[in-house]
Amino acid sequence: MLKFLSMRLCLMSMCSLVTIMSIAGPEILSINESGKLNQKSSLRKIDLVEGEHAVHWSNMESKKAFNVYNFDGNLKAATVINLKIYSMAPTGQVIYLAAYSENPTTEKEDYYKLPFTVDWTGWKTVSLQVSDFKVVREPVGWESISAVRLASHWSKDPKPGTDIYIQSIVAAE
Repeated sequence: MLKFLSMRLCLMSMCSLVTIMSIAGPEILSINESGKLNQKSSLRKIDLVEGEHAVHWSNMESKKAFNVYNFDGNLKAATVINLKIYSMAPTGQVIYLAAYSENPTTEKEDYYKLPFTVDWTGWKTVSLQVSDFKVVREPVGWESISAVRLASHWSKDPKPGTDIYIQSIVAAE
């Protein structure tokens, strides 16, 4: 009987793991176990925060944007983009996430964007629904994302003292 229960628990655990793996999509930003970025980024400073490696973004009055490149740009199946972020203080800073999908027939940049507000302290997973993103100009589509930008300057009101650490950005179904 004990062997049967043990096998059943093992199978249930495996089913749960398969379910979790099937809903996780492309990693837009991730850091490997040795603390190195798996993608190209305009910010390179990695710190250890409560045991987690994370990209440090502070001084948003002068460092107004943070760009990530070199990831699987097909986010068509994604329904949500999850950002795992540590905030030192709830400053009220508005940050936009922009997903760039350049259209060669237009002159300016084409992208999708959605804001979120830094209103917490500690670790938080910020979940942005893909259906809530606003279309800017004529992006090709979610299957052709070339870069992701986090921008503080679009809010027109930088909040001094905003100090965050980004551990991951992952698209999910």
